[in-house]
Amino acid sequence: MTKQPHSAIIVSSTIRKGEILNENKLVMKKVGIEYMEQYNALLRYVFQVTDEELSSVGWKEKEIIRAKFPTMEKANVIGWFDGDNLVSQVAVYPMKSMIF
Repeated sequence: MTKQPHSAIIVSSTIRKGEILNENKLVMKKVGIEYMEQYNALLRYVFQVTDEELSSVGWKEKEIIRAKFPTMEKANVIGWFDGDNLVSQVAVYPMKSMIF
């Protein structure tokens, strides 16, 4: 049995109905913890997670943000910004898998 380093990649993007983005204005940069709320909001929008669903399993918004903080620190997250608004992101999370 050997352990091999791998990565998990999550891509999320949002263009809401009727919204037009000028791709020439988008700026790509590293997403730091200062964008944690936008990072979380984008994931919730893309995966359609509602407040009702969160409360039904006992989670509150602030608890989720705190829970994601250590994971985000370890991930490589790159985002595309329209001004200061995060509109798309790619997160690469380190992981190990055991090969038998």
